[in-house]
Amino acid sequence: MQGNESGTNWAEERGACLTWQSAVTPTHTSQTDPDRRQALEGQEQHVFLDIVLDHIFVQLPIEHIFRCQGVCTMWRNTARSTALLWTNTFLPRNLRPKLTGEAFQAMARYGQGYLQEADLRGCAKVNCTALWASGASLVKGMDTLHLNTEEQARTLPMALEMCWGFPNLRVLDLRWCPSVDDTLIAILCRSQCVYSLEDLNLRGCLVSDEGVMCATRCCAELKHLDIGAWPLSRLRGVRSVTDMSMFFMAQCAALRGDAFKLESICLAGRRGITDEGVDALIEFIPRLAKIDVRHCPSIAQGHVRGAAEVGGMEGWQVSRIWREGRNQNRVELVSDTACEGAVTPDDYGEEYGVADGWNELQTATGLWQLLQSIAAVRAAAELQARATAEAQAADMLVEAAEVQARASEIHAQAIDMQAQAAEILSRVAEVQMQVSAMQVQAEEQGHVAARAQAAEMQAQVAQMQVHAAQMQVHAAQMQIRATEMQGQAAEMQA
Repeated sequence: MQGNESGTNWAEERGACLTWQSAVTPTHTSQTDPDRRQALEGQEQHVFLDIVLDHIFVQLPIEHIFRCQGVCTMWRNTARSTALLWTNTFLPRNLRPKLTGEAFQAMARYGQGYLQEADLRGCAKVNCTALWASGASLVKGMDTLHLNTEEQARTLPMALEMCWGFPNLRVLDLRWCPSVDDTLIAILCRSQCVYSLEDLNLRGCLVSDEGVMCATRCCAELKHLDIGAWPLSRLRGVRSVTDMSMFFMAQCAALRGDAFKLESICLAGRRGITDEGVDALIEFIPRLAKIDVRHCPSIAQGHVRGAAEVGGMEGWQVSRIWREGRNQNRVELVSDTACEGAVTPDDYGEEYGVADGWNELQTATGLWQLLQSIAAVRAAAELQARATAEAQAADMLVEAAEVQARASEIHAQAIDMQAQAAEILSRVAEVQMQVSAMQVQAEEQGHVAARAQAAEMQAQVAQMQVHAAQMQVHAAQMQIRATEMQGQAAEMQA
């Protein structure tokens, strides 16, 4: 953007106003008042320089205006106080990576609410939080917004909420933006910009039939829609757009009639759209003038027809493919056989916002580089899987050692219990001998109390025998459990 007609007209009006002010300023001076005469001359000179700077600055691109601010204080103040110099943020491609969020906020403040176009493509350091950080009222009147990074798409919903949905937005360019999907389109359609949006570019985005139908249903003023995926439809994970959304679009057009304002649609590279979907669009959309169906394998790429084949109507160019809708509207069908569809334009990548290096994928060198990168990714994945497996094996060995140690502890406890049970049984044998001796002595002497005491001791001996048997059983179970754990540890180590 090398110039600005509205800015030029504004500078002329401002110059005329300042000239009129200088003309009506009282100049009652005399030879005895040289200081006043000198002050008036300085004021007129300042007004003249201000007018000249306004005329110069409006002809300069914005990157030169940034440099002019470093000349002197007067130039800096003039540049920052002239709001119409900051109606857009367009920068050359080599300067976009250098733009920061603070610089964008300063541009919005200098614009004082006149900012009309924000082009943030390639500005990796700027996301949508910068749109309202300097004041939402300064950017809510913006009518054009260009985004193409993942972080910008991620912060777009918050910007829509903070800036009242950009109620004057007419053009939204999100082509080749990685994070744009059906969810973001649904959020967009709930904001105020749907009542003014005329141009929506979703080329290469992760939208499906759901997102296309949502945009068609909600954006009543939509005139231009781009949902293509070419030239990288095979190399990006774009979702499928099929005839379902085309039939829905035709149905909306049939219900709204002339209120359906769509004039052009790009379907290039969408493999799920067929001739039936295109025929429905041509048949029912009353204002449709152009459809781009290049590189759509499911659509028949017809031959170029001359004027005689379309009824000899004047104004129909022979080198293009034309179709006629129900409302007698002429629809240009841009296909692979059309004059501009046979060869890819040299500036196609730049025109459609494709990232640097993607066009090289169409050449043999680019494909070889792609294969090499795939092999490198595969090798890295194998190394990662091997490292993960080794880490898991090390963890299993540690667990096996812990299981082995636990099994050893259980085995030692079982041995102790068996020893305790053996000791109890030996004591039971001694007590049993004493009880037998007491019973024999009681029988010989005929003492009733001795007999009762011997019977009690005999009951205690029986209980001790049962307890010892239980301990032996428990020790055997513990030995079996220890053996099983040792086997598991051996399997984990193997």
